[in-house]
Amino acid sequence: MQECGVPLAMASDEDKLVVAYDSNKMAVFDMLNKCLHEWTVSNIDKLPSNFLSRYNRIVGVVPVSKSRFMFYTNYTYFVLDLH
Repeated sequence: MQECGVPLAMASDEDKLVVAYDSNKMAVFDMLNKCLHEWTVSNIDKLPSNFLSRYNRIVGVVPVSKSRFMFYTNYTYFVLDLH
C-alpha cells in the first residue's frame, strides 16, 4: 500500500480497519485474516481520477455501521458501503 501515499485518517470496527491516504485513495484491511479486504482488492484502482486529484483531502473517517464508513473533508462527506 506504499503507492497510496501517507495515511491521513483511519477508523476500525470489530474486524475491519479503514484507512484514507493523502492521495484520496482508501483501503480496507481485514483484521481477522490479516489481509486486504475484498473491497480494496476489487476497487483500489477504480477510483475516478478527478476524485483522486482533488485538493480537498479526506481528513477523517467514522464507522456508521458494520459495513458503512463515513469519510469527511473540510467541505463535504461521503459514505463507503462495503456491500
